[in-house]
Amino acid sequence: MQTRTLFATLALLLAPLAAQEKHTLRYTFTPGSVCWSQMDQEVVQDMDMGTRKMHTSMTSSTWMESKVSGVDKGVATLTNRYARIKVKSDAPGMKIDYDSDVEGSRPGAMRQMADLVGKVATMKTDTRGKIMEITFPEDMGDAFESLATSLKAGMEQSFVYFPEEAVAIGDTWQTHLEIPMDKVGAMKVVATNKLTAVNGDTCKVDISMSFDTSGLAMPGGMQLTVKESSGSMTVSTQHVVPVESTMKMVMKMGSAEAGVDMTMSMNMTMKQVPAPAPKPAAEKKADGK
Repeated sequence: MQTRTLFATLALLLAPLAAQEKHTLRYTFTPGSVCWSQMDQEVVQDMDMGTRKMHTSMTSSTWMESKVSGVDKGVATLTNRYARIKVKSDAPGMKIDYDSDVEGSRPGAMRQMADLVGKVATMKTDTRGKIMEITFPEDMGDAFESLATSLKAGMEQSFVYFPEEAVAIGDTWQTHLEIPMDKVGAMKVVATNKLTAVNGDTCKVDISMSFDTSGLAMPGGMQLTVKESSGSMTVSTQHVVPVESTMKMVMKMGSAEAGVDMTMSMNMTMKQVPAPAPKPAAEKKADGK
């Protein structure tokens, strides 16, 4: 009986110590390793202009092949090839149902996005996941600059930036970002990351974000606020592409003077997926044309 009591006492004493185990989170890059991912995004917009109300939505899916093409002094060069893009929109004047894998499919107003298929973006990142450089092909043209800025911001938000110090489950650290808003400036973002689980080389991080929109030059007295922004990522240290991630953001924009009120919600998921099966020979020939 005394032995059982002793073991129970030791278990109670050691439990807090086990809970405080620290983890030094770092990515391990293997030159030549390849990872495929699929990113799905849904944007829903509701606008109220007094007597006129409008509801629109747009969904997109992007398949990407990411390869560690080299590692130099702890900095990895990743080549990210856009393999397939799907876009569907029901907005007035922008009805789109496009799939780059379907011959004859037309992207309409999303031509710049469709032109990404087959192109490669090069990214450099350190073992903590800090993105140091992103470059796109020079032959994309000047009109691509605005889209490239958005794509860079999207990549920065898609990966977890690990802290310098070791952390225990329940610990938090912050990441500072900027999200460009076309023609009106950029929002400053503080992302609070919380480590919630560690299992071998895989960890889970919950993320909440706060936004500073004071630097935006909104037209017509419009005001922009971010009502919600949170998500989670399950990450393998073998590759910066998340095993699985979700992110939700709700923004409100409006002007009492102009009588305009708009709510926009965005849901984004990203996950690692198997490499797609090769296209049949007949499809390859058609693509060659």
